[in-house]
Amino acid sequence: MKDAELKRLIEAALFISSRPLTVEEIARAIGSGNLSRIKGVVSELENEYNTRNSGIMIRVNNDRRTCFMHVSADLEEKIMHLAPEKEMSDAMLKTLAFIAYSQPVSQSEVVGMRGNRAYHYIKRLHEMGFIQSKRQGRTKLLTLAQKFYDYFQVEKDALGGYRKFGK
Repeated sequence: MKDAELKRLIEAALFISSRPLTVEEIARAIGSGNLSRIKGVVSELENEYNTRNSGIMIRVNNDRRTCFMHVSADLEEKIMHLAPEKEMSDAMLKTLAFIAYSQPVSQSEVVGMRGNRAYHYIKRLHEMGFIQSKRQGRTKLLTLAQKFYDYFQVEKDALGGYRKFGK
């Protein structure tokens, strides 16, 4: 693959992704196994965007081994109203956070803490693949699904909890 094509593919992958990507994920997405070449191109792109004082920036987060594209901080306030709706409402995200913190947790406990609307959020989170549920008497026992760990880039530890990548 030529350098120009590789650069265009990496730039497109960073642009389209809704989350930071690892070099390995970029390699899989674009069909290239040369990780050092990809790292070099990402670094080139980062420098190009910084040099031209673009409204879009590429940032490499070394401690988490990820890179992502984002709006320049000085422009965020002026244009954020144009951003599409979030994938999850704040209330749904808080419900997911409570489940993550408390897991395994009964559905009735989540509803008791978050209110009756939590039934809807739990159903949506299950449909989206972020949580799993297992019948336990008259309620359900809720735990995190693998998609949660992948989406938020956290690893399960040996005790079933989680820790951030690279820590």
